[in-house]
Amino acid sequence: MRKVYSVMQGHVTRAKIPADYKKLYNAAVKQGWEIYFTGSNHLRWINPQGISVFTPKSPSVNGTGLIRIIHKLKNAGLEI
Repeated sequence: MRKVYSVMQGHVTRAKIPADYKKLYNAAVKQGWEIYFTGSNHLRWINPQGISVFTPKSPSVNGTGLIRIIHKLKNAGLEI
């Protein structure tokens, strides 16, 4: 997995976060989450307690995918 952001190292790779995830990404980083790109074209979001949430690299076109993703991340403790 390629690390997108690590709180411990303060490291960001050259991989780009999809535009649909920018606000979620910024909120997660501020709250101590780590985000990785997996080898299967997904993102792995890890909260400070170690709980992982996997999301597709790009949500569905009609917007319902992004709503589900926001719901999953909120259930894992992300405050938006």
